[in-house]
Amino acid sequence: MLLGQLLAQYEEALIAVGEEAESLSFVYRALKNWTFTDFVLALQKKVEAEDQALLQSIFEQLKHHVPAQYIIGSAEFCGHFFTVDERVLIPRPETEELVSLILEENDEEVLRVIDIGTGSGAIAISLALARSSWQVQASDVSEDALALAQDNAQQLEAVVSFKTSDVLDELEGPYDLIVSNPPYISHDDVEEVGANVLASEPHLALFADRDGYAIYEKIALQAPSVLTPDGKIYLEIGYKQGKKVKELFQKVFPNKRVRVLKDQFGQDRMVVVDNGSIEKELEAGRAVVLPTETVYGLFAKALDEEAVDQVYALKQRPREKAMNLNISSEDDIRFYSKNQPPYLSKLIASFFPGPLTIILEANEEVPAWINSGMATVGFRMPAHPKTLELIRKTGPLIGPSANLSGKASGTQCQQILKELGHGVLGFEDDSFLTGQDSTIIDLSGDKVKILRQGTITREDILAKIPEIPFEEV
Repeated sequence: MLLGQLLAQYEEALIAVGEEAESLSFVYRALKNWTFTDFVLALQKKVEAEDQALLQSIFEQLKHHVPAQYIIGSAEFCGHFFTVDERVLIPRPETEELVSLILEENDEEVLRVIDIGTGSGAIAISLALARSSWQVQASDVSEDALALAQDNAQQLEAVVSFKTSDVLDELEGPYDLIVSNPPYISHDDVEEVGANVLASEPHLALFADRDGYAIYEKIALQAPSVLTPDGKIYLEIGYKQGKKVKELFQKVFPNKRVRVLKDQFGQDRMVVVDNGSIEKELEAGRAVVLPTETVYGLFAKALDEEAVDQVYALKQRPREKAMNLNISSEDDIRFYSKNQPPYLSKLIASFFPGPLTIILEANEEVPAWINSGMATVGFRMPAHPKTLELIRKTGPLIGPSANLSGKASGTQCQQILKELGHGVLGFEDDSFLTGQDSTIIDLSGDKVKILRQGTITREDILAKIPEIPFEEV
């Protein structure tokens, strides 16, 4: 019988028991150490008795739901081949994405890393090979898994230390990075697990109590005592667990950013806990909390419609209420306005940066999502040096008060971040703020109107610019 004919028979039988037909040729090629070309050429050749026996052996194992990688004895992960057997889970492509993310976001020369529930050691060893200067430790509750992981580290010449531990029970830290792909399948979701996974891979590494959240809860409980102040946590999660795991870690780390990230298939797959970067958050189109000189503002890139939408949503602000442009220079004001009064430069020189908002006629450069299609637009130049520097770097920002619409403006950063409750980053400087409102004046008409009386008074303005034509009161 030709090889192609025999394979077709076996493949049909595998499909009948719910296994993938391609697994047979995958394993056969691997054990024969054939290239794909070798395999194609052999398909039209008669099968020798030795190969018939090999194919029969492979088929029997696959039929009884033994994973292909266990039959081969190895699995590729991040460009390296790891020995795998029934002691450990087979590394998945989704976990490669977790490793890639860690390497992409962390280029520091020296970091102390712990991989919780290391299994085959795939994550820890891959990180150690990619970052030889990192101090990588790996733990597992299973001594059998650790023994295999140590063998893999030795074979791949990776410098990793190993320790038996239930999560962080036996680990002291401190750690700059905590990484884990823990057991996360609920016992109620057994039907979602493939037959070969359920039959062969270790259940200790698959299932977790408390609907699959038990290990995440324990990591969240223990991590604060071993994580450095700037430390980060990277977790693989089940596709249904993003919201709850994010909430769990946001509660434990209220001052950190918690992100849920999707895998290549569009499923929630990773949760990351870190301090974030205000500048990177702004560039990525996300809102941040920054101090002005009066109260905190909820800032985002003004020319990014989605970022502006996020601010409206976070504040629950009606869309008809326009946003101001926070700018860093007079040039910005002139670029986004028209029919400027002759005293504008003097006004700016006297009161900017500071607690003053000026209203001018908007020109065609102002996006409708900023001023809600109105004929005017407001300008503000905050006095806080950090905020002003970010505006210079990133361009005009919107920055309404950092509070829910209709509530009092906030002067306590931590309270604001807690109320927003969406993992929004903030720069804290409560002591800089006065808590007093800024003054808003309308320069778009023949007469200047005070729309909101704040810190700066009419008398203050007239003392500097006596020619300003205020509306009679």
